[in-house]
Formats: sequence, structure tokens, C-alpha cells
Amino acid sequence: MALERTLKLLTDGSSKDPDAQWKAAIELGAITSLNDKSRAARALREVLAAGQAHALIRAHAVESLGRLGLRSSIPPLIESLTDSYRLVRSYAVAALGAIGDRRAVEPLLAALRHDDFFGVRAEAVKTLVDLTARGRDPALRRRVFKEITRARLKEESKNLKGRERVLAELDRAAARLGPRATTRQHGQTRRSDRRPS
Repeated sequence: MALERTLKLLTDGSSKDPDAQWKAAIELGAITSLNDKSRAARALREVLAAGQAHALIRAHAVESLGRLGLRSSIPPLIESLTDSYRLVRSYAVAALGAIGDRRAVEPLLAALRHDDFFGVRAEAVKTLVDLTARGRDPALRRRVFKEITRARLKEESKNLKGRERVLAELDRAAARLGPRATTRQHGQTRRSDRRPS
């Protein structure tokens, strides 16, 4: 069975192919059967929990967990936001966005505030906006908007690598979440709720 072979490659690798483990991690993210998704996600989570995998294997394991979309993967993905390898952290942010669970909001705000890699901060902004825009929680929307405003001031005050990308994401986020955006959305809702006369 192909799944069994891929699971074995993920954990044991191959003497013939030094890249077998990270390739297996990618392959597991393409599984569509619900039963097999659970098995694949469990194996990927075990790789992360063991903490011994090469950074590239961890990165692709995190990426595949996002593609599998199971909410049971949220805790290890949140934990991966503090991984020592920046690609793992970036992929973890995107994976949390793909799953779309609001448990990720606080850890993503922490990543926006503290991560030293601009790619993580920029991705965190996009994911936070997506998570906030999906829900109908005005308090959360205001809070995220406030954090984004703070983050913009902090980003402007430092001359960090990749600053322009982060600032661009912050500006897009402010446009989508700010008071004017909310007013426009409510106005559109009111117009669409009107019955034709």
C-alpha cells in the first residue's frame, strides 16, 4: 500500500534517497481519504513531537498538516511557531491559516510582535486578517486592528530586513479591518438585506 510505504519513508528514510523523509512529508499532505488523513496527520505530528527531524522535514511536515486541514493539528502547529528554523515558523503560520481555527489568534499575535524573521511577521498579518474576517466578532476585529496598528509603528521604527513587505501587509490588513472597512461592510449588508419593492 502506498500510504504504508510513505509512512515508513517518513520515519525511517531511505539509504538510496537522502531526501526521502521530506519528500514523504510533502506526499502525505496530498492525501484525501479521511481515514488516511488521520493516519498521515498523526505520523506528521509524531515527527514534530520527536524533535529530532531535520529542519526541512519539520517544515514540510508542518506544511502538510495545514494541507490536511485537521483541527487536531492546531496544538503542534502553534508549538511550531517557536521552532528554531524560520521556514518551519513561516509554514506553521500558513498552515494555521489554512485550517482556520481561532485558537491560533493569540499565538499569531505573539509571532507578529516577537518573531525576528520578516517572512513570519508578514505571513502572520495575512493569516490574522483571514481568521478575523471569517468570523463575526467585532471585539476580536477591533483587537486585531489595534495590534496591527501597534505592529506598524514598531515596524516603522526599526530598519529591519524585509520591513517593506511587512509594512505592505500591515497596510492591507488595516484597510480590511479598520473602521472604514467595517462601515462599508455593514452598508453593503444593509443594502443587500433590503427587499425589492
